[in-house]
Amino acid sequence: MSYHQDSVGPAATINDVGLNESFPLSSFMGDFLDVEEDHHADREASASPVTDGEHVFAFFGSRGLYCLDTGGKLLWKKNLGEMHTKHGHGEGSSPALHGETLIVNWDHEEQSFLVALDKRTGTQRWRVARAEDTSWATPIVVEHAGKTQVIVSGTNRLRGYDLLGFGMKRVLLSWSSGKDSAWTLHVLRQQTDVELVGLLTTFNEAAGRVAMHAVRRELVEAQAAAAGLPLWSVALTWPCSNAAYEAKMHEAGDRVRRAGVTHIAFGDLFLEEIRAYRERQLAGTGIEPLFPIWGTAADTPALAREMLATELRAVLTCVDPKQLDGRFVGRWFDANLLTDLPASVDPCGERGEFHTFCFAGPMFAAPIAVLVGEATLRDGFWFVDLLAKSPQPAVESRIL
Repeated sequence: MSYHQDSVGPAATINDVGLNESFPLSSFMGDFLDVEEDHHADREASASPVTDGEHVFAFFGSRGLYCLDTGGKLLWKKNLGEMHTKHGHGEGSSPALHGETLIVNWDHEEQSFLVALDKRTGTQRWRVARAEDTSWATPIVVEHAGKTQVIVSGTNRLRGYDLLGFGMKRVLLSWSSGKDSAWTLHVLRQQTDVELVGLLTTFNEAAGRVAMHAVRRELVEAQAAAAGLPLWSVALTWPCSNAAYEAKMHEAGDRVRRAGVTHIAFGDLFLEEIRAYRERQLAGTGIEPLFPIWGTAADTPALAREMLATELRAVLTCVDPKQLDGRFVGRWFDANLLTDLPASVDPCGERGEFHTFCFAGPMFAAPIAVLVGEATLRDGFWFVDLLAKSPQPAVESRIL
């Protein structure tokens, strides 16, 4: 069994991800066409599976494309049609994986095409016809001059496709470690025109913590690992003036743009002055802001309940005692909390009444185990220290 390395993530071998000796694929394949052609004198050309360490993607041509977890549980399957290859040599092009996108080359004796799918759901992101006959070429993905290209050889010529040239947005998510950032990640993953490239977080350089939320860097790295995304970090001196902050972020923005990012997404809910500030900061940079969960103050009670209904879990790491009693720090963000909040406090804490750390939810492959430590009053705010219960997995990191 072989594998392909995720072109933007860490390498993973079949043994690394702990696969069983074989997957029970035969029980999943009854719905698909059983037409893969055999050569009379030899065995078929077989596709290799690809893994990101969390999922395994197995392609069987006319018999379908399958996504499984590393224990062999089927997560989704997709029928791409009936393939007719030249001379019956088999349907052996392997899928390629880049970030959140799975790419399949379907060159055969009828209408050939290249298709890009969301790796988590199998939803089609784009599909383009190819003027090619049968080939067994596996796509490769490369970064060049700030663009992500899919390179595919064929019978007639070698072609390069812009991964984002079909209406795709290459999105970096501004990540505070809180529930609103986490929910934004969940919402973005439902959008078929988005390729998520990473989580962007600013850290207090001296303390190694997220500003305001005061969350330890190792816990943010655990979130990135659970989300399956690289962490893009910006180190800030402390104290940090607004001018110094803006200069640092402008420098980071230049690097982000050169890396091919087209949009930065924010988890803001309804504060117009915050949105206007972000729009001003990105104006003229070539990077567009996105506000996927934007609404009104009237929307946040329902939004908070929707988060909880999907089993999103968070803890209050910071409380502003001028707006909310300090005894709320360290509490779980749950139905009881929503009941106990004063009417003057936004249920999502959008006016800065409180900040959170999200440790579980549909945006993570697994929960992050944390211990709630001591609460302290510092700089006019109540903070609680969160500790990791166990050693956290390594995560790909980029320093901006």
